[in-house]
Amino acid sequence: VVLWLAALAMPLVIRHTSLQGKLTASISAALGRSAQVESYDLKLLGGPALEARSVSVAEDSRFGAEYFLRADSMVMRLSWAALLRGHFEPRGILLDHPTLNLVRNGAGDWNLAEWLPKPLATGEPLAGGNASRRSLGPGLTAIEVDGGRVNFKRGYDKLPFALTNVSGRAVTDFSGRWQLDLTATPWRAAVDLQQVGVLHASGYVGGTSSRLWPAALNMSWSDSSLPDFLRLVVGDDHGIRGELSASVNAATHNGDGSWSIDAFAQASQVHRWDLSLRADNPAVNVHIKTNWNPANSSIE
Repeated sequence: VVLWLAALAMPLVIRHTSLQGKLTASISAALGRSAQVESYDLKLLGGPALEARSVSVAEDSRFGAEYFLRADSMVMRLSWAALLRGHFEPRGILLDHPTLNLVRNGAGDWNLAEWLPKPLATGEPLAGGNASRRSLGPGLTAIEVDGGRVNFKRGYDKLPFALTNVSGRAVTDFSGRWQLDLTATPWRAAVDLQQVGVLHASGYVGGTSSRLWPAALNMSWSDSSLPDFLRLVVGDDHGIRGELSASVNAATHNGDGSWSIDAFAQASQVHRWDLSLRADNPAVNVHIKTNWNPANSSIE
């Protein structure tokens, strides 16, 4: 009964006191960008959780005036021990229907990369006095996404491509790396897609303080039709029919910032739209192994 009464009273206390501003400031500090929250709700049964509704995270002015991240709600699971000490330390975050804008400006910088803390200079100590080594909140161990969307922009121009139905989670392990398991559906504006397939990404990336390095990722694209793939990429299928699947294994090299990439794509049952499907329809397999160094724009 006490927990139920406290859960009823706490949203009123937050709304009509300075606590709302303090909570929003804590969320802004944890996310590294200025945030706005319409209202809060506190849930105590089943473990303490703070729900922030209608969350909007501002963008860096170098990448435009549109938002960086928006979500219908953001549920932050809290620790009883920290809460009883008066500390706001989210252990896990659930984002409901978030929208993320990934932007690359004219200088070639990505807003996501610039949002991450800068790497340490050579010889700089790991601890003490380095404010740039911000991480995503102290003790944060899990981020879950449900029904999300990722938009892509070049400067102020929004590209016609996006990822929809983004769902999954990222969980930290004992070494501080983030284990990823995400699925998404590719999308293109003004193009009707019927069987575009599902993208699945798994693997791990380093902590936010190390700018997600090192990383090892496996990405697959399954259950896609060849005409829908062509409509997605070029806007027209050119009358080609068939099935398509692809997979990519990518891992960083230690220290030099380069990537080792092993990619495989297979198009099967390839035929013209006005011809019937036959057992001897051709297939095309493409296997690529490459080393990519973004720092000096070289590919081997």
